[in-house]
Amino acid sequence: MNLSFYIAKRYLFSKKKTKVINIISLISMIGLAVGTFALVITISVFNGFDNLIQSRFSSFDPPLRVMPIEGKVFNINTIPLDELNKISGVRSISLTVEENALLRYGKNTTIATVKGVDSLFLMKSGVAKMMIEGVARLHKRDKSGVLLGGMVASDLRIGFNFQRPLSFYFPKKTKNLSINITQSFRQKIAYPTGCFSIQADIDQKYVLVPLDFARTLMGRKEGDVSQLEVYLTDNADEDNVRVEMLSLLGNKFKVLNKYQQHDTYYKIMKGEKWTIFLILVFILFVASFNLIGSISMLMIDKKDDVAILQSMGANKKLVRHIFLYEGWLISVLGMLIGLVLGVILCYLQQEFGIVKLQGGGAFIVDAYPVQLVGSDILIISLTVTALGLLASWVPIRFLNFDHININEG
Repeated sequence: MNLSFYIAKRYLFSKKKTKVINIISLISMIGLAVGTFALVITISVFNGFDNLIQSRFSSFDPPLRVMPIEGKVFNINTIPLDELNKISGVRSISLTVEENALLRYGKNTTIATVKGVDSLFLMKSGVAKMMIEGVARLHKRDKSGVLLGGMVASDLRIGFNFQRPLSFYFPKKTKNLSINITQSFRQKIAYPTGCFSIQADIDQKYVLVPLDFARTLMGRKEGDVSQLEVYLTDNADEDNVRVEMLSLLGNKFKVLNKYQQHDTYYKIMKGEKWTIFLILVFILFVASFNLIGSISMLMIDKKDDVAILQSMGANKKLVRHIFLYEGWLISVLGMLIGLVLGVILCYLQQEFGIVKLQGGGAFIVDAYPVQLVGSDILIISLTVTALGLLASWVPIRFLNFDHININEG
């Protein structure tokens, strides 16, 4: 066994001449444990919320989305749709068209994004699982039906037990505007069949209608679409599918994965996560000053032992390593205690939801979501270990043992 490590381990668990050194060492260990625990919990909660929101987005957004680089729509006959469907990993491609329109239900009005979808959309997306009222269908007794985001339905005061139709108004592209609404706007009606709740940004924005209904309302030609929503097989290589699609479509289209579809959101979430991480690391750095004091006092307390080791032939390098290992052991033990407690609490939270969200059921989940990620645990472990080594190195580097004659060789 390494002699320096062996002596450091004995020092860690032995009684010191001055009891305050034991207390400071214990405080150092507790401080590092608490800091590590806070890092594990905080990062896991961020991961939990991130994963929760991603899953909600996945209920509405496809794995890949094809959109034109210029303009709002393109005609499906101008792209090799059959070849896109034959790409390995592609399960199905849904056609959609969307624009903003004015909605009126009784005396209530609002502006929403009308999304025309085909039959594949309801089959492949997760909207049907997110229904909070009514049923997930786009027809009602051979008439066009409409599914509304929960907040849009709330704004319009829609009751799904009533038979009143929802009116849609879309401006006509004419040079001469008229104060007569029937001359300036296209008008169509559809019957509400249900409402869904996915994510606030979606719930307050979207209503879903049949694709042909949307094209007629917006004055689009047969075959016009705003985007293709691509659904993949379970074992599909998303990156390869994306590259093959881009090669077939050329430079007039972009193929967005789920992260690129919400690029701003994911950047904000990552920024917040690592900002909190750096703040907690800084707190850990401040807490590690206790370790500096503990090692400094231990070096003074053990000066007689150092002198004995010197008389037995120990050099300065061996003595420095003893106190370096001592600080490292304190930091590693504190880190391990914090990691174990953090992982246990995260597991209990995942299984039993012991820490509830305040709000009385106003959220889509009752308890704080958490998700442990191995790479995050590794980063936390390396960070705390590095801080412990740095805090141990500082007193050893700047206290030169001048009061003891230690051999250099």
